[in-house]
Amino acid sequence: MEVKAFASSSKGNCYLISSDNTNILVDIGYSPTKVLKEVKPDALLITHYHQDHISGLEVFKKHCDCPIYFGENIRIGDLPIFTFEASHDTEAYGYTVVGDERVTVMLDSGEVTPEMQVEIDRADKLIIESNYDERLLDFAPYSEELKDRIRSDTGHLSNQQTGEALKTCKAKEIYLAHLSEESNTTAYAKQTVERISGKSVEVFRR
Repeated sequence: MEVKAFASSSKGNCYLISSDNTNILVDIGYSPTKVLKEVKPDALLITHYHQDHISGLEVFKKHCDCPIYFGENIRIGDLPIFTFEASHDTEAYGYTVVGDERVTVMLDSGEVTPEMQVEIDRADKLIIESNYDERLLDFAPYSEELKDRIRSDTGHLSNQQTGEALKTCKAKEIYLAHLSEESNTTAYAKQTVERISGKSVEVFRR
């Protein structure tokens, strides 16, 4: 099983999970034209309907006739896919794709619920949100209302929260995703998460 990020930030998100026979996209907050030049997807999974995750959806549907799913347990080709609820300010889901490895994608969520923790602990490869650094968020050019929303249980995961959640993770590959341009950096995310969790991580930043 292989994973790739076409886009991973607060401005756009699009990820690819591939087996030898099946290609699954997660979110399409990126140029569908560029994506479809590189891969022929067998399905598109939507985590939630915020613009940075679906900005390319209408164009995508015009150029690709693959099925689109939202919060459904399904099987695509040789890959069973299981969903779990995230804790966000709109209906949102994460996905675990099971092939010769378990690949879990866990994006926008203000907290790690017990169900989410189970998926983290069972994953062989994990893509997980690490949206903001708590200190940088204090100085970000946001209203106090927005800062409170980001920090809430239905907002986003901080580097510290992600680090804590990864303490019991046994995945051989961990990718931090959905980093904010205004309140996080690659270095802060990687250093904080690795220090707290004791795990080695990579950062998707595109």
